[in-house]
Amino acid sequence: MQRSLTATLSLITLGLLTACGNDSMPIEEKPPMLIEGIRATASGEQIAAECDVALENAKAEFAILEAQTGPATVESVFGQYEKVGDALTLIGDVWHLRSVHPDAEVRDAANACSEKQSDFFSQVGLSRPYYDRIAAIDTSNLDTVERFMVEEAVAGFQRSGVDRDEATRQKIRELQNEITAIGNEFDKNIREDVRSVQVDASELEGLPQDYIDARPADENGMVTITTDYPDLYPVMTYAKSDELRKALRLKARSRDYPANKALLEQLIAKRHELAI
Repeated sequence: MQRSLTATLSLITLGLLTACGNDSMPIEEKPPMLIEGIRATASGEQIAAECDVALENAKAEFAILEAQTGPATVESVFGQYEKVGDALTLIGDVWHLRSVHPDAEVRDAANACSEKQSDFFSQVGLSRPYYDRIAAIDTSNLDTVERFMVEEAVAGFQRSGVDRDEATRQKIRELQNEITAIGNEFDKNIREDVRSVQVDASELEGLPQDYIDARPADENGMVTITTDYPDLYPVMTYAKSDELRKALRLKARSRDYPANKALLEQLIAKRHELAI
């Protein structure tokens, strides 16, 4: 799933560069953005429904893994876990959609789905049956890469607290869910706090002509540039004005401050509690 999501985000990045970097091509003739693997036209209701289906399928595959008997091998254990990842491939885009989709309903549905996924991954990381299956793999005949994978998986489980008692594992899960929820609220606040700067039109030197044309000056000759990504990144990349880049970067880095300070303090406290 991670490889699929990485490849998808790479395609999106390529699409953005294509859209912003070629100022010689009229806007209407630009090629469509590459969105393969991203449900860009899905509704919030569809995102929510497909999330529930994907998670149920993943949980079913994981239940098969936890119920395994017989010799534990790399193929039998990690091969079955691959099926868990495959079941979640469809909803791997929610981590992206919750941040960039223009529809608030879709963002909210994607955000809710990401929290459900986080809870599922917490359960996976605290699953004693899954840990026992990995720990039972005989590493004596494995190659270096396979042995490293098994040993790192066992160590990761132990760091996550899988060998603790049931009450402690439940507390760990609750803390991880709280951390996810606080982090999502922190990110959402930043996304929704759009700030802006006003600059003279001459400050736009170096930016693509289609970018300039889409942001006409007001009656005072001033242009408003926001901290939204379609405004921000072209300025950071192409603008010749140091003053414009600095002013917009400061605005972008100050979003939802000081309101988010309390959330950050909560997040640090919860992470500290989880660590000890």
